[in-house]
Amino acid sequence: MDIEDPITYIKERNFSSLSLEEKLNLKNSQKRPDLNISQKDGKTIRKFQKTWYESFSWLTGSVNLNALYCFPCVLFGGEEAWAKDGINVIKNFVQKANKHATSKKHISCNEFFCMLGKVRIDHTLIEARKINAFRHNEKVKKNRQIVGRLIDVVCFLAKQELAFRGHDETGESRNKGNYLEILQLLAMEEPAIKDHLESSSVFRGTSSDIQNDLVESITCVVQEIILEELKNTEFVSVQADETTDISCCAQFSVILRYVCKNEIVERFLGFYDVSGDKTAVGLSSKILEVLKLCQVEKKLVSQTYDGASVMSGTKGGVQTIIKNLPTSTIYTLLCSPTKFSSFTLFQANY
Repeated sequence: MDIEDPITYIKERNFSSLSLEEKLNLKNSQKRPDLNISQKDGKTIRKFQKTWYESFSWLTGSVNLNALYCFPCVLFGGEEAWAKDGINVIKNFVQKANKHATSKKHISCNEFFCMLGKVRIDHTLIEARKINAFRHNEKVKKNRQIVGRLIDVVCFLAKQELAFRGHDETGESRNKGNYLEILQLLAMEEPAIKDHLESSSVFRGTSSDIQNDLVESITCVVQEIILEELKNTEFVSVQADETTDISCCAQFSVILRYVCKNEIVERFLGFYDVSGDKTAVGLSSKILEVLKLCQVEKKLVSQTYDGASVMSGTKGGVQTIIKNLPTSTIYTLLCSPTKFSSFTLFQANY
């Protein structure tokens, strides 16, 4: 394809986006036209000299624009005067051309120009990148599948209120705990899980730290869903109870009850350590802290606790302290113990 004016042609297109064949065609289409450029300098009239093309092999001209350009710089983005604007002031042209020929940008562009089409390293690099990208995507896909299975196991155990860890998780143990045993069961039917458990040396997903990280990650996702639901509800009821675990740590469980999509739902927010202060003031402060964190302190219309004096006391109990807030609330006594299970935590997502 013969291009009448390569400079105009290139200015209308993005050279880097052209195919290799189009780039090679442009490389071989450098023109050296006789231009009508003149300039009066005192009593002397300076005119364009066609012999300049012989002195500077990179020099080209545009008939349409009536200006001189550096062909490699036009193609690869060199100095603006020689690549975009063009030279139409010919006074001291030879000095300008010599200065441009020794500039770093020109040398770099001229190098790209000379190498274009001679070495297909660009194609080799592109193919290598494609192969690496394909391998990377396959690895990411496999890793996501493995992590997805680990998350399924965590959600299943939480929903069924089953313990994760076993007393003896060594290779010789006959009962390694629910988490590991379920993974072994999945590995019998899924080659990807089996291969991961047998060959993975960096991340197996079986350690207690990983299990805790998965639980925390899932909890964050569920809490985000709960917070989004709370934004769209008008009224909220709080349920709370305090109990001491086997390590003598006082834990405060908090549940919110509200209407979501025309249905009454209960969402378990979590256990909170109140070992430092189990007084009515300390417990009520913890409830208010949780409500503020969820941004529903002004939506509270009801509170429900058991019959313990610290919770239900009419003079200094939790229900009295919260009832005296600017937003009045109704207190309801729980007649029977309420079981706060981890199932409610995952109910929003299951």
